[in-house]
Parts: sequence; structure tokens; C-alpha cells
Amino acid sequence: MSLCTKFFLLVISLSCTNIGFVAATSTQTDQSIKKVAILGLGHVGLPTAIIAAESGYIVFGFDIDEQKIKQLNDGNTSIIEPGIEARLTSALKNNNLCISSTLHDADCFLIAVPTPVKENNEADLSYVINAADLIAKQIKPGNLVLLTSNIPIGTTQFIAQRIAKISQLQPEIDFFMAHCPERAITGRLLNEIVNTDRIIGGCSQQASNLAKIFYSRLTRGPIDVTTDKTAEMVKLIEDTSRYVQIAFANQIGQICEDAQIDTYKAIELANKHPRVSILSPGCGVGGQGTATAIHFLIKNFPQDSTQLLTIAHEINDGKPSLVVANIMKQVSRFKETTGKNPSVLALGITFRPDSEVLQSSPALKVVQQLVANQSQLHLFVFDPLAHSEELEQLKIPFTRNLDAAIDQADIIIALVKHKQFISLNKNLFNKQFAFIDSCGLMHEIQKHIE
Repeated sequence: MSLCTKFFLLVISLSCTNIGFVAATSTQTDQSIKKVAILGLGHVGLPTAIIAAESGYIVFGFDIDEQKIKQLNDGNTSIIEPGIEARLTSALKNNNLCISSTLHDADCFLIAVPTPVKENNEADLSYVINAADLIAKQIKPGNLVLLTSNIPIGTTQFIAQRIAKISQLQPEIDFFMAHCPERAITGRLLNEIVNTDRIIGGCSQQASNLAKIFYSRLTRGPIDVTTDKTAEMVKLIEDTSRYVQIAFANQIGQICEDAQIDTYKAIELANKHPRVSILSPGCGVGGQGTATAIHFLIKNFPQDSTQLLTIAHEINDGKPSLVVANIMKQVSRFKETTGKNPSVLALGITFRPDSEVLQSSPALKVVQQLVANQSQLHLFVFDPLAHSEELEQLKIPFTRNLDAAIDQADIIIALVKHKQFISLNKNLFNKQFAFIDSCGLMHEIQKHIE
């Protein structure tokens, strides 16, 4: 008997014992939520599905990517997260988790799909809308819908109305809707989903109550209840705050470079002040949430209200081009000195240290601009975490032999501070014509030595 067959027999058995979701009333308890469908099995959806299954819920993981479904059912995932594959396998074997491309009936539907930014900087809500439309065809009276995706203000109400129109059920009477933004980051997902404070923004008090019931079994951290619009704003504030701090760090980095001062040493010393905490400059801003939240605010609010955000966006958005301009200066100097095109090695291409994700990576933007200048240089990229298939698809020249790459390189540019790079011997970079540090790697190598 297959794993999914056993799983569905268990679900049928549970349904026959009358533990399904009953009509919503003010006396509902946690016994009302038994079956949870999670739409989107990426960096938020998959670990949430695992934790929900471990917490005693019957979980249906749903995704439209058939290849991903097969991979996950084999106990494998491309998400780099300590212990995630072992816990995924355990949840599947314990029959608490079933993963498929079919959306099943549930008591609670959780939307965890991406919300990228379009070319005009508007939010692309197509994934959220598609998920809502699927739910609308399955939803029953008393069901709860949770939206965890990063969204512009007003989206939760919009999605509730869309589900209502398709299903012919009344929001906050027949079904309930809440926004519960996720605060976890790659590498600490399983830990932070459980331990980080959680915000629940219900479209009604009943929605907030049901959402709190659901999350109280998943999380050990405090749960704060507010309105849906406030929860949406809080998430945007959190991500935009970091974005603006990065812009400040990048601006300080540019000033220090103009003054021929060690940027990272200056910031390290400034941070010894008890009320100063400056981030480390990089080659831009990476990550979907941090890089998209600011667009949701700039695009939807008057210019007078978003002046600082607009300036921060200009600084961060222009940083990859500044890095490339610095690299091309060194390329020109090398050509003038030697009469030939230099071999350029880029260290790191993912969106942040110790992540395999390429999406929204500023390092990727730098590399793509360098690829466009291949007539003037010989570029190759080394990243121990980036997937070869993705690099090939993007036509990025890469190498898997770091030692040989460093030996052959005329110019090395550090774009991402992976742990593997921090343990390198700094003397390896001495023979190159130029070492361009765009992420503070050499500062971290020196600290590692000390």
C-alpha cells in the first residue's frame, strides 16, 4: 500500500469520527481545526507544513510544480536548512503530511506563495490570486484562510472578497480570513517559525481567534493580535526598515571609499558605540521580502510620504552598477598594463551568505553586467551553493574548482561572504592584479585569523 493511500485512509477514518471542521461559532476550540492545506511549498510553505504536521495537524502540501512534488515525496529539497530533509521524511512516514499537486478539502487553507515585483514596480499578485481561486472552489462554511505572503496594504481584504465572489460564501460570516506574515529567514526557518513572535491580523475578531488557535500549536513565541491592515503594514515596516539601513550602510561605504578609508573597519569601530548598529555594506539588496516591500509602499502612497524610501531605493538599486564601474576601472588598468584582457573571478552569486537562492540577488546583477562586457574580460564565477543548472540556464560562466580559479585569476571580486570564503588564506589574493572587496570578505578573513 502506497504512502499516500495510507494517508488518505487515515483522513477518511478521521472524517468518519466527526472531527472535521464544524460551522464557526463563538465556542470553537482547537479541536475545530484538524486538516490544513498549505499552498506553495517554498521557503515558507514547506517548513510550515513540516512543523504543522509535527504539531498534530493533518497537512496537505500543495504545489503546481510536479518535479518539486516528486522531489519532496522522495524526502529531498533544494532548500538549505539544517535538518529539514530528515524532518520532511519523518512527517511523510508518520502519515501526517501528504504532498501533491491536488488541492484537498481542509479546515484551514494557508497561502505561502511568492509576490514578486513587476517591471513597473507594482506587486505581482498573480500567485496569490491563483491560490485564492483554487481555495474558493474548495472552501466550506467555517473554514479559515491564512495569507502569509508579503503583500501590499489592502490585499487581505481583496483576497477575501475574491474568494467570496467565486464561492458565494460571505466573508467573516461563512468563512474567515487573516494575514499572518512570516518573519523567518533561510538557514533558520525551522527555528524561527516556532520561536519568533507572530502577528495575526484578522479581518474579524473571529478570524483572529481561529488563526491564534492554529498558530498556538506551532509556535512557542508570543502571538500579537491586530487588524489585517495593521499586520500588513507591520511586515512592510520591518522589511523596509532593513532596506533603508542597508542604503545608509551602502552610502557610508561609498563615502569611505572616496576618502580612502577602510569601510568595514570604520563601521566596526562605530558599532562599538552602545546606541549605534550599522549594517555591513554590500553590492546591493537581496532577497524577495526586503527588496519588494519598499516598492509596495512607494507605489501605493503619495511621493511626499515616501521621500526617504525613494532615495534609499535609488541608492540600493544603483549599487550593483557602481560595483561594476569599479571593476571595469581595474579591467582597463590591467589592459593598459599588460595589453590583454584579464581573467576575472567572482566569488559568490547568491542573494546572501550561505544561501543557494539566486532570485533577487544583487551579486547576480553584478555578474550579469560583467557578462555583457565579456569582450573586455574573461569572467568565471565560483559559488559553492549556487546550482549549476540555474547558472547554465542564465548563461553564467562558472567553475567548481576554487583553487584553480584563484590561481588563474588576474582580478578577484568578492560579492558574497560565504563561510567557505572566510576560511580562505588571505595570502591567496596577493598575486592578483586587483582584489575588489564588495562585501567585506577580507575584513572577515582578518577577523577569522585573529
